[in-house]
Amino acid sequence: MNSEHGWRRRESACVLVMLFVAALLTMSCASTQEVVLDDDEMFHLASKKLYMSEHGGFIWGIIHSKEESQALELFNKLLDKYPGSRHAREVQMLLGDIQFAKKRYEEAEAEYTSFLRFYPSDAEAQKAQFRLLLTFARRIKAYDRDQSFTHKALDACKQYRQKYPGGQFTPHVAVIERGARAMLGMHEFYVGRFYYRRHKYAAAISRLEGVLSDYSDTEAAAKALLYLAKTDLKLEKRDDARRKLQQLINEYPGAHWANNKARRLLKALSP
Repeated sequence: MNSEHGWRRRESACVLVMLFVAALLTMSCASTQEVVLDDDEMFHLASKKLYMSEHGGFIWGIIHSKEESQALELFNKLLDKYPGSRHAREVQMLLGDIQFAKKRYEEAEAEYTSFLRFYPSDAEAQKAQFRLLLTFARRIKAYDRDQSFTHKALDACKQYRQKYPGGQFTPHVAVIERGARAMLGMHEFYVGRFYYRRHKYAAAISRLEGVLSDYSDTEAAAKALLYLAKTDLKLEKRDDARRKLQQLINEYPGAHWANNKARRLLKALSP
């Protein structure tokens, strides 16, 4: 009797263990099963996490928070899984704005480019075109460095003006364009002066004359004229030097540094 009772107790214990293991396996599968969200749910969850990221960043100084990373992941999943979603256009623009705000300009460039490719006639396309331009302008380097992004910024200015003549961002584009041209003019002047200082006068003349022909509306042109006159003096062309110095004084009165140098040189050349 006792043996039968013991056997039943052991049987009951085995059943309980098996039920417990089955429950654990069920819980494990449920925890690893991915929750399927529709595009509306995904958009609102990502937007909430983005708000938490911005709020946390403001309060605690968190720049790359966990919430921001999750928001970006959800937004990208939405575009991949629901390309026809009513939120897709807004998400694409938002992705560019997030990257731009974080000064990740290469990533922002890619997002704005995608927006313009998929939504070229959208009401926000003009804004995307301008912000794409800004991703180049923000990466312009000093005049003694590589000027690839300066050229890209100028090309983007031209594209904007062609697509949106008289557009709302035209005044800002004009400012960026003037700044980019001034930077390129200074870069060419810098190269010309480099050759001048190394007594390579033919190369110096070529680059400095290029400044006059391509960037005559910038201050670099006044400096180029000054160094062209100085090159003439090195080559014993005093009359040519005088003409260039006088041209500098007449045409660039606001270029004070170059103008003052030109006046002193002219005075020294007087008979």
